[in-house]
Amino acid sequence: MQAVSEKVGQDSLLKKSILLLKSWMTYDGNLLGSHAANMATYALYIQVIFLLNNFFDELKTPLDVFRKYFSFFSTFDWERQMLSIYGPVSAHNVCDRSRV
Repeated sequence: MQAVSEKVGQDSLLKKSILLLKSWMTYDGNLLGSHAANMATYALYIQVIFLLNNFFDELKTPLDVFRKYFSFFSTFDWERQMLSIYGPVSAHNVCDRSRV
């Protein structure tokens, strides 16, 4: 995480953004914490790295990342796509059960 944070730079934007989202999701949204059958912290890291990797020019503060997180992922098609740090991947190609 430290190496990625250093590459992102911008006064530890990655770490501050993760901390803001993690705090909100844990205490206000009750969405984070795999122990409670919620999203794992690792998944949040991937999502934030994806946002910084793909919308870097738009994101200057942790609040910018917070806004972009909800605007982007509120319309993400979780039924048909999965996410990598580079972008969406078709779940159909990866999880095609007819091949098993």
